[in-house]
Amino acid sequence: MKPRPVLAVAVIAALWHALSPRPLLVTWHLGRDRLLIAGAVVAVLALGLLHGMLASIALSLVEALRRFSQPVLHELGALPGTRNFVNRPEHPEAEGLPGALILRPQEPLFFASAERVMTEAGERLAASGLDTLVLSLEESGDLDSTALECLLELDVRLATRGQHLLLARVKEPVRALLRLTAPQGLGREERQFWSVADAAAALSLAPVR
Repeated sequence: MKPRPVLAVAVIAALWHALSPRPLLVTWHLGRDRLLIAGAVVAVLALGLLHGMLASIALSLVEALRRFSQPVLHELGALPGTRNFVNRPEHPEAEGLPGALILRPQEPLFFASAERVMTEAGERLAASGLDTLVLSLEESGDLDSTALECLLELDVRLATRGQHLLLARVKEPVRALLRLTAPQGLGREERQFWSVADAAAALSLAPVR
């Protein structure tokens, strides 16, 4: 038996549960990933099942990289009477933190997105007229070398303007990396917080320098 048909049978068996058109129809009606769906169908029809599926996977990876490299920065505010911080444009009742701008990248920080995020964060802090930027890293479980460099450069840039950078929702790998690379800067415990609410509470007591 030729290996290619065997591989095709194995792929079909592994993904048989995903061949139902219902999830595709639901996704299509929601208006999500329509280009990917159309591209996957065309790829399978033009290239055959095996090569079409490989082409579809490649399309998905390209789309994911494109989306991650163009992250959205959400401004967060506190819901009154809670410790919850939400996207302010979607929740008009959310309150800003006096003296601080809270931003959260929608996607993980990595080499393709970090410089864009840090530049926009710095510009938005400057435009706000506030002194402190709280950057929530909840989407970033770790940082590559480019993201780390951009984060440290932002810290230096804000410091030269008399402004301050605090980090919230910092995961353990990021904490360890910052302790190693910036022990007297962003690696200090008083500049990292487990939650946005903790950072807000610290600022309400005394500004962190």
